[in-house]
Amino acid sequence: MDKIEENRMRLLANLRPFTSENQPKNRPSRKGIPNRATVFKELLEMKVDVADPETGTKKKVTLYEAAALGQIKSAMTGNTPAWKEIQDTLHGKQNNVNFNLTADELKNLTDAELDDLITRLSR
Repeated sequence: MDKIEENRMRLLANLRPFTSENQPKNRPSRKGIPNRATVFKELLEMKVDVADPETGTKKKVTLYEAAALGQIKSAMTGNTPAWKEIQDTLHGKQNNVNFNLTADELKNLTDAELDDLITRLSR
């Protein structure tokens, strides 16, 4: 038997048949093993020394705060995507809806058309 066939047989031997007893809710859970989000949350709470932009002195901040400061510094050097991300975080993502209506056209809209316009703008 070659190596590939041996691996195939070993993998097939580990397969469990699809039955009502062998469902995710009946399988043992991975107790004590944190998921990726938990690991990131814990790491982002770690403290690091960063130079305070106003005073220049060292200050202890979380990695989360240091990353936000880095984003701001990047935006200040002209990184447009960094600035856009900051704006989206602060004010919500802006719609790219363009309405080329004159003031007269806006005045002549029916109530239904105005409601539709408000709905599209509030998305």
